Amino acid sequence: MDAEAEKELWTCCPGTEVDKGKRLQIQWVPIDLSNPNVDLEGAVKCGTDHEGYETYVARAHIRGAWLPSYFVPETNWLNNCHTEIELLILRDCEFEWVHAENGAIPTNALKTGYDERGDSFYTGRAIFKNRLVLGKINRSWGCLLIPNKEFKVRKTHYEVLVVWPKAQAEQWDMFF
Repeated sequence: MDAEAEKELWTCCPGTEVDKGKRLQIQWVPIDLSNPNVDLEGAVKCGTDHEGYETYVARAHIRGAWLPSYFVPETNWLNNCHTEIELLILRDCEFEWVHAENGAIPTNALKTGYDERGDSFYTGRAIFKNRLVLGKINRSWGCLLIPNKEFKVRKTHYEVLVVWPKAQAEQWDMFF
């Protein structure tokens, strides 16, 4: 792929990149919340909501920032209720939730957003109230923050979303 084509492919996905690696087939697909039929092929499950419905990795555009978020297809709900919403879709990629703590970010963690100053956010998850729930990580905070009504819950032990090319994963499988 030439440089111009690669630039075009990735300009639709601001903030999407993988640390110390080449860019992957990662797409942030806009969601129309007025349409109850959202295509979930390639979407990444991240936990459950307070009613037990599965949640999927998403992000919301709020005041110049892209914030990690989650989408609940059964209720067509996003935890950050704003007009510009995108669902994470992976094509020809593998992903894993990797344990980390105290603000650490594993190699190949997916940057899923940024604040108005350009500081990166990563998608993480942890157990809260007996549920696996999504939150956001910024290295400087030293934790994962989980939204919970009017306050945020700090978790120092969490999992981070890590992504790599499917071809790389298949090569690794040959050794086992």
